[in-house]
Amino acid sequence: MTITLRQESQTGTTTKGSSLTYAELDNNFIDLLTQKILPLQVDADTGTVTVGQSQSNGVFNITGSTGLSTTVTEDSTGNANLTISLDQVSGTNLNVTIYAKAQESLSAGDVVQFAGVQGDHLLVKKAVIDDSAGAFIAEYIVGVAPTAFATNDFGYFVTQGQVTDASLDLSAFSVGDILWFDPTTSGGLTATEPTAPNPKVRVAAVLRANGSDDIMLVRPTFSRRLQDVEDVSTTDASNNDYLIYNSGTGVWQPQALDISTDTTPQLGGALNANANNFTNVGTINSHTIPGGSGTFALTSDIPSAGDSVQEGDNIAITSPDSAGGKTISFRNPLNQPVTGGDQTFRQINLEDYSETIYTGGTATGTITPDVVNGNVQRIQLTGNITFNAFNSPAAGQSMTLIIQQPSSGGPYTLSSTMKFAGGTKTLSTTADAYDIMSVFYDGTNYFASLSTNFS
Repeated sequence: MTITLRQESQTGTTTKGSSLTYAELDNNFIDLLTQKILPLQVDADTGTVTVGQSQSNGVFNITGSTGLSTTVTEDSTGNANLTISLDQVSGTNLNVTIYAKAQESLSAGDVVQFAGVQGDHLLVKKAVIDDSAGAFIAEYIVGVAPTAFATNDFGYFVTQGQVTDASLDLSAFSVGDILWFDPTTSGGLTATEPTAPNPKVRVAAVLRANGSDDIMLVRPTFSRRLQDVEDVSTTDASNNDYLIYNSGTGVWQPQALDISTDTTPQLGGALNANANNFTNVGTINSHTIPGGSGTFALTSDIPSAGDSVQEGDNIAITSPDSAGGKTISFRNPLNQPVTGGDQTFRQINLEDYSETIYTGGTATGTITPDVVNGNVQRIQLTGNITFNAFNSPAAGQSMTLIIQQPSSGGPYTLSSTMKFAGGTKTLSTTADAYDIMSVFYDGTNYFASLSTNFS
């Protein structure tokens, strides 16, 4: 905003020191109209007030996030008062909750258990004794649905605190009842304490039960059922006893550890005799166990000569002869390639053999063929080549290189620092010409000979 004064001075204005023109006077009023001073409007979740003065018609919004709400009011002096409040969650106040996704539809008061995770979210479902995830684990119960949830709904589930909801119906119970997880109903509650072997999970207490505005206090507690174990002192139990469930009495009772009571025992791991003897064992799988302190052997299972040797690649084993002996020999023919590993083979008589011909590799510029690919290699030139050495050479290596000029283009030339027979290392120049270069490396020098113009 620009204001021009005639002779007075004011911060933010211009003092002309003489009479104002019509235009200067009009501009002062135009600026006042177009940039007029307006009150500041402040909005919250609840309430709207105007306070102070502003250079523009702006709205200052203050909104709450999850679990928080805001209220703004104006007092008698024109001041704005902002109040930030913690929301109640599903009729509860300051409950301990978890934020999760419902894996199935839930009703208010359903007992829920951990059902896995999806991305960054916890999944819950109705608590059950046995489902596709495996046996029921009491500690998987996480709390109660405070209101109804549709499948895949997100929301807060109460793990500790007060729950009340218009759809919560506790009329089947009485005020003061202790509610347990009902092992016979998915997500259900019961006022009857479950008996062994069912799990005992105390979920909540009933504070109001009239069928309309019912209230229960949630705090899941898991019982280890120690009260359901028969007093071991009355059974003269020893430290070697274990517990079995007596369906007749409905309690767990100590039982002396006695393998003889199990007619079909099976080990779950290795059996360690701790240097003790096996006595009066009779037979095991029809094999007699010989006596002897600290011994355990099945005589008929002692392997005979050669039984531990198995045939393998390129190795054959004959059937036992009359004395039980076997012969190990090379397969004829061999069934797998053999790698010598740079070992020396002496007094070899080769008959009816062939060599692998390797085609490929660089066909222009400096080439360094690798004998590992084969001792006979073929290239068709795509440019002039320089051939001075093998790749990773070893003394005694040799190679035959078949060199072909292209059908069109070229002819291409060979340059090399190798020692050539007769000093000749000029390639044929006609299209499709074939030359054969033989090279031997003695560890110091490369000796080469070139035969040209195979036609």
